[in-house]
Parts: sequence; structure tokens; C-alpha cells
Amino acid sequence: SDRKFKEILSKSIHDGHKIYEWLDTDEKLKLTRQLAHSVKLIYYLKLQQQLWQDYYDLGIKDGVWAPRISK
Repeated sequence: SDRKFKEILSKSIHDGHKIYEWLDTDEKLKLTRQLAHSVKLIYYLKLQQQLWQDYYDLGIKDGVWAPRISK
């Protein structure tokens, strides 16, 4: 719900109590939700990338994966 989103957001930023003033229209709230979703997606993709890099690094170190061979 919008109320819950504002509550979570207000607890996660400096001067969070002002969030209720800042998100005073449906348009601002919608855009903020879209931005929050985009930021979440970016962090998720970075986490996935780091996870696969760690798997690869461990595999190379332990000899599980062979390095790429150029033609």
C-alpha cells in the first residue's frame, strides 16, 4: 500500500519524516515507486554479477573451470 511504502521510505532516509510532504501527489508517489524499483533492480543485478564472479574466481582457483582459450 502507499501508506506502507511511505512508512518504509521514511525510515530509510535522512529527514524521513518529511517524506509525507514530498510525496503529496499520486504522480510523485508513482515516480518514486518507479525509481525505487529501478534502484532495487540495479542492486540485484550487481549482486548477481558479483555472485557469478565469485563462483568463477573460486572455480578458477580450485581448477574447476578452465580459462578461456582464444582461437
